[in-house]
Amino acid sequence: MIPGTVHYTSNRAGLTDRYWTTPSLTPLLVSVAGAVRISDVPANSVVYRDPVNEKLGGEVPGWFFVRTQGASGWMEASVLARTSTARTSNTLGWTRTLILSVPNGTLAAKHLVAIPWDPEKTLIAAPALADLTRLNNAFKVKFAKNLDVDLANRTLGTQRYLYEDLGPYIAAKPGTSNHGWGMAIDVPETFEYSFDGAYYKWLKANSYKCNWIHRTNLEQYRADGSLNPYAESWHFEYVGK
Repeated sequence: MIPGTVHYTSNRAGLTDRYWTTPSLTPLLVSVAGAVRISDVPANSVVYRDPVNEKLGGEVPGWFFVRTQGASGWMEASVLARTSTARTSNTLGWTRTLILSVPNGTLAAKHLVAIPWDPEKTLIAAPALADLTRLNNAFKVKFAKNLDVDLANRTLGTQRYLYEDLGPYIAAKPGTSNHGWGMAIDVPETFEYSFDGAYYKWLKANSYKCNWIHRTNLEQYRADGSLNPYAESWHFEYVGK
């Protein structure tokens, strides 16, 4: 197995050694001092160190093999911190209209906030947080736990990587994804959040009340009853103000 080509079942991948990026943009590399896999990992993005694949790739002082943004590769240890410094409320008053005026995939730190109940402090567009919090509160009443979030904001570089890695059935064309404006979340790809799972069924029926939706074109079956090759139970989008 070659480090950098590892495929995981989720962004977390069962890893536990957690960090956050500190520069405004951090590159994720294919190899130490090698080609760039993703050039624009934003500040306060969660990163998990992967010691097994770090050893496979040949440990290099000052470098970690990590999992972040749905991808794996190498980062300098010096750019990683043990805590996130991202804001956790829309104190700057951003609106959906203002966020959509920013080119897709280029949101800056000022446009983003961390989801406060999420251990990973996942970043989303600031105006989407209040309604996501309302949705989480209702989810907790129903299931006695917080809503899980696997991925949210995606830079243009991340979109390009995922499009090449996953293909058009799973990833949107770079520059068009709602993730690029931080106004979409992916929940984990676990049974509970699958089409047959209780969490998905509840979210499908109730998320619209909080201005979050699961689009009909992502449902398991098409109108004619055939399987939908674009089906995604995990993807929800923000449609509020």
